[in-house]
Amino acid sequence: MFKKYFWSTFWGTLVSGVVGIWMAYMGFGVWALVAQYMTNTTIDTIVLFITVHWRPTLQFSFERVKKLFRYGWKILFEGVSNTVHGQLVNLIIGKVYTSADLAYYTKGQQFPSLIVTNITSSIGSVLFPAMADEQDDKERVLTMLRKAVRLSSYVVFPMLIGLAAAARPFIMVVLTEKWEETIPFLIAFCFLNLPTVGMIPRHQALNGTGRSDVFMNEHIVARIVSIILIVFTYKISILAILIGGTLSTVILTAIIAFTSNKYNGYKYRDQVIDVLPTIIGCLLMGVPVYFISYLGLPDIIVLVLQVIVGITIYVVYSQLAHIEEFDICKKYFDVLLGKVRRK
Repeated sequence: MFKKYFWSTFWGTLVSGVVGIWMAYMGFGVWALVAQYMTNTTIDTIVLFITVHWRPTLQFSFERVKKLFRYGWKILFEGVSNTVHGQLVNLIIGKVYTSADLAYYTKGQQFPSLIVTNITSSIGSVLFPAMADEQDDKERVLTMLRKAVRLSSYVVFPMLIGLAAAARPFIMVVLTEKWEETIPFLIAFCFLNLPTVGMIPRHQALNGTGRSDVFMNEHIVARIVSIILIVFTYKISILAILIGGTLSTVILTAIIAFTSNKYNGYKYRDQVIDVLPTIIGCLLMGVPVYFISYLGLPDIIVLVLQVIVGITIYVVYSQLAHIEEFDICKKYFDVLLGKVRRK
């Protein structure tokens, strides 16, 4: 039933985007952002209410609450602490530095996070119930985990590396030169989000097999480390805060690699092998894409060239290297194209 969820978010995004842009042009200022967010949530809810026929009833079970809460409060805690942690950094930057600095920082964070969140969340939402259904079969769970890590990395890594390589023309074309100071933040967040891609499948493997306690504990350690680094770096510069965030992400990645090995049997060697072909392809693609920026052409032409060259190199590499995930994506688009043609 993910198709129904897709249409709810699609119409919510479309309508709220129109509302937000219209209000911005009409001079409503930051209230345009408020209206955009509220409209998005409202449209999502209305469409889901129409398409999903389940309705709440006046029934309640404390037994079910206790059973679910024992498992679910750990996941809830991590989600809340993650949100608080993210907003804490924004609060500190806005307090210590200027509002313009905060704007550049958050805008640089927006695009990489959008890529990672949408794709990995989609994979994770499908992966979790599948792993929960197979939680007693450790080999089956491990197989699904490795496939999810390879597929998510294969799809998201080139998008982040490509965005980092094309950061300058992308910002100039999409946001104009007024946001030029966003470029270093955009590049930094592209690389900062790379480890996050493989974290989502590993999280779902832990939660899907009932180890939400391990999931929570590893993030508690990472949050403590991150807060300590923020305390030592926030007065130096925003770049220092970013470097501290990168270090805490590396530590969290190492912790998750350890827990994946211990609880899901995902060996360290396999964790490297599964993403190495994709990393090589991204490097082969990213370097020439970056140097296209030095051709001296208009930004829009440079950006188009970077996209075409990047996709071409990555596809050719995938074919020559016989990347399995390329065949999976190709089959998916062939099916999708066949449906469009039939309609």
